[in-house]
This record gives sequence, structure tokens and C-alpha cells, in this order.
Amino acid sequence: MSTRATVTDALPASARNTENFTSDGLSRGRTLLGIAAASLGGGGLTLAAWLVLRLTSWPAFNRSNMIFALSTAVTLAVMIAVGVVMTAWLLDDQRASRRRKALYAQAVDTSEPEPGADGNVAPVPVPPSRSTGHAGG
Repeated sequence: MSTRATVTDALPASARNTENFTSDGLSRGRTLLGIAAASLGGGGLTLAAWLVLRLTSWPAFNRSNMIFALSTAVTLAVMIAVGVVMTAWLLDDQRASRRRKALYAQAVDTSEPEPGADGNVAPVPVPPSRSTGHAGG
């Protein structure tokens, strides 16, 4: 009687105790609640920005360096924030890829047969080839 080892048998215990995949889709109620919360949050931030800008004393002329500097600073801050978020996202994706590769390599490495008491490894039966196109038989 022989037992066939699978890749999941070779995984560490922490990797074997995983949950099945479930979709992370939101229900209709949660989706509508999220839309409402985003609308209220965006409206609140817009109102706060308007109140702050209303109190600011702007120059009377159109080509103001203060307005130009403020718009440049805000644009730069938004671009830096987007760059930080994108970098974090890409690094997390690379870390997940490395974890998957390491887990697979560990599963493949640990699935090698161990030598017996006499130091020999039992031969692994190889199924016959189904291809008939080679000259070796």
C-alpha cells in the first residue's frame, strides 16, 4: 500500500489551515450605505474647504503669485500622496508574490522522499509515456 503525497500535504501547518475563497462583494444595502457615506463625506470636506477659503484674503489682481504658489503646493501634495499610495500597493503586491513563491518552493522542497533506514530512497514509479512520437519506444 502506498500513499501519494500532495502539495498541500507538504505545506506547513499554518498554510494548510486556510479558509476557502469567498467573494468580498458588498450587499446592496452596504453598497448604498457606502455611496451615501461617500456623498456626505465629500460634501462635508467641500463645505469645510469653502469655509476656510472664504476667510482668506485674496489679492485683487488676477496674476497673483500667492494663488499660483498655493495651487502648485496643493498639486504637488496630491501627486506625492498618490505616489506613496501606488508605491505601497506595488510593494505589497511584490511581497505577496514572493510569499507565494517561497511557499511553493518550500512545498516542493519538503515533498522529496526521505531515505530509509538503509540510506536508500525507494524508487518512485514513473507512469508509462503516452506519447508515441519518439524513437525510444
